[in-house]
Amino acid sequence: VFLDIGARLSFFSLLAALHPACRHVLAIEPVPRTFRALTANVRRNRAPLIAAVRGAVTNVGEGEVGLSFNPRHSGLSRITRDTDAAVRAPAIGAAELDTLMPATPTRIVAKIDVEGDEPTVLATLAQTAFYRRIEEIIIEISETNLGSATRREALLAMLPADGFNEVSRRGTA
Repeated sequence: VFLDIGARLSFFSLLAALHPACRHVLAIEPVPRTFRALTANVRRNRAPLIAAVRGAVTNVGEGEVGLSFNPRHSGLSRITRDTDAAVRAPAIGAAELDTLMPATPTRIVAKIDVEGDEPTVLATLAQTAFYRRIEEIIIEISETNLGSATRREALLAMLPADGFNEVSRRGTA
């Protein structure tokens, strides 16, 4: 299973779906316009292994979350505390993630690209029934998006604490 959190236009989901060992892809994207493009890409590419879900993985509970949004670059959207945010997305917590995940995946690879909410996503994943079956996490980390070097270091410390090892790093994060 490939779990794509912050799937954007589905590039990594589509690549994963082509892998012979992949049996299911769960592509999660919160931004409505980007989600429509994602589902169109999945349809165009005839990718039946991909289940697209609109929402934001978070531990805020049920309901919706507000998102910052830049129409010139929707990939920079992230959860905001602004209750009047123009873009809203369903909140997806650990319990809902458990219902979305196939019952018996033998191996899970997760990709996380959520523009600064990585600690929240990891904390939410850790509450799922399937978390211990995640074998690999591919994560984009940006100090700019996280807001500080301290938050970056805290995030990087979460992974080894749960048994994950850094394999490679690109850039300066």
